[in-house]
Amino acid sequence: MKNLKWLFLGMMVMVLGIAGQGQGACSLSLNQSFGPSSVWLDGDTIEYVITLEVPAGACNMTDVNVVFYRPDDGGVSPSDICGSGGGTLVISGLTLTAGAGPTVIDSGDNAALQYVVNHADENPQGELFAYYCLRGTVQSAVPQNFEDEKPLPNLVIHPCIDVVKEAEPNAICEATATDIDYTYTVTNCGNVDLENINIEDDTCSGITGPTGDDGSDGILGQSETWTYTCTTSISDETTNRVDVNGTDVFLGTVVEANDVLTIIENPPPVVSVDPESAAICEGNSVEFCAVVANGGPYTYLWSTGETTECITVDEPNRYCVTVTDSSGCEDTNCADLTVNPTPSCDINAPASPPECDSNDNTLSANVTGGTGPFTYSWTSSDDVNWPITAGADTDTITYDAGPAGTGTTFTLEVIDAEGCMTSCPLFVTCGTPPGDMFCSFTQGFWGNAGGKFMGETTLQLLVRYFEEEDSLKIGGSTNSVTLYDANCVLERMPAGGKPSCLAGLENVDDDCTSGIPNALKKLLKKENKKGSRYNNVLMGQVIALTLNLWVDPDLADLPLAAIEGIFCTEGDDEDDVQCGYMPELEGVITVADLLALANEVLDCSSSVSVSDIYDAVTAINEGFDECRTIVQCREVCYDGIDNDCNESTPDCNGGGCPEACD
Repeated sequence: MKNLKWLFLGMMVMVLGIAGQGQGACSLSLNQSFGPSSVWLDGDTIEYVITLEVPAGACNMTDVNVVFYRPDDGGVSPSDICGSGGGTLVISGLTLTAGAGPTVIDSGDNAALQYVVNHADENPQGELFAYYCLRGTVQSAVPQNFEDEKPLPNLVIHPCIDVVKEAEPNAICEATATDIDYTYTVTNCGNVDLENINIEDDTCSGITGPTGDDGSDGILGQSETWTYTCTTSISDETTNRVDVNGTDVFLGTVVEANDVLTIIENPPPVVSVDPESAAICEGNSVEFCAVVANGGPYTYLWSTGETTECITVDEPNRYCVTVTDSSGCEDTNCADLTVNPTPSCDINAPASPPECDSNDNTLSANVTGGTGPFTYSWTSSDDVNWPITAGADTDTITYDAGPAGTGTTFTLEVIDAEGCMTSCPLFVTCGTPPGDMFCSFTQGFWGNAGGKFMGETTLQLLVRYFEEEDSLKIGGSTNSVTLYDANCVLERMPAGGKPSCLAGLENVDDDCTSGIPNALKKLLKKENKKGSRYNNVLMGQVIALTLNLWVDPDLADLPLAAIEGIFCTEGDDEDDVQCGYMPELEGVITVADLLALANEVLDCSSSVSVSDIYDAVTAINEGFDECRTIVQCREVCYDGIDNDCNESTPDCNGGGCPEACD
């Protein structure tokens, strides 16, 4: 603190004009000998001293009064000090004679001339203002009153320094030495420039800086921010402190500040992999997941490059995951995957079909791959007519054959010592004279999921065949449609509309699940209960014939010459006779040739009549519906409208029967 006397007012007569022998006008004012460069601190004591003196030869003064306003006096109007009222009258009724010497007034004469600096009395710029009002009378040839007023500023300084300490990173991993980059931000929070800045950290030596020293003059100005940096290695939780100090440029007052920062030591994450290990069969997959016992959030990095919490894999390998928390702490763990080979099996087809209604027939199977020993399990889709009588848990079974016109699918399921499974089917039917009986189905059967044939539904048949064939394509190399699964066949069948080629359908894939290709939309007809059927009946008939050859491969070798023109087939009952018409198609020898030609027509690459191809394919699909035998046509007529052979038809009664009617 300072306790100083400050010569606040100096006074002398100011003669503004003289007109002969003392005649004229004089005025008087107090001089101010200091200004804003006078600086103070809170708590300092300012003593104001008033000196009044009239030089020799000037006008005498009477009734001199001085009213003094200290900085803590309120209600002062800087624009009209003498009219503000208040203040303290420190001189009154004083007579000043020219050349008589000074009159001095200080706090000993009036306590109002002493003031203790208080920050609360400052204005926003840190200034304190005292004011005075001087009145009196000038004794000249014509006596006159005079008045003078002034504000008297003093600057109160507030030196202040501040420091903020930051760290990157602000946390370390347990028992892991880590380089910490400290940043110290030093600011001048006072109203006076600072110099002799010194900064020290009790943990980090070698502080560098500052940056931000405008002009590189070592003066921390009121608008400047200085930045220092320091790097050190820390291996456990640490609390450290930075101290900064400096002095103000006016009075040399020392100011200081500090900041404390704790570097937290975080425990590392503890990760495990679930499951810890796995063994799967070839063709299967397993999901490994990282399981973290504490903290979070985390990032994940697997040895596969994936960054998810869980991964799905199917290759034998060791799979490792590194888990990292927000502080950069990490842990790694691994799991091993073993992939066991899956066995495969093949049922040996009999050299010739078993005799219908025979007993003690055998089937055997070969198993390759996998890990022995193996567990076998045989089933028959028609275990009523085609029961397995022995060996259902071995590689060879004994079975009974069913009656004529029936068949079954034998399926073998094999499980190896590692639990890996495979299965293989074989369709078996009993023996009939070659070339006599053939099996086909209509479009309606292939569009009905609940249809039945030899113990299997239509859906089961389609699923089995698509597992063997992968896809069904109709058409050719330019225009075609390909189906890929059983449900899509059921949705698209039976087809309707007029028969035509597939113009504009360039290699269209139709899986009935993704978006329908635009080119295909015009050939679909929306149904209420099903999806959308093909609106091209030739498509449906060619799909049905393709499926029929999958059911009965022998049908492919049937010579069309044997049924050219009107032909008849018989079912299980000799009275169940059905007639059809096979048009003559040049160069077409077998049903397999007919299917190939039908696909050319769909491809728009054949000149054969679309209607002839439609009639021929329809004749095969319907003529052998549900397994029928070619027989000699009776004395009945094919009426050309449907395929019923009627003993009395309108055509025959009217004499219009085809020549083929017997």
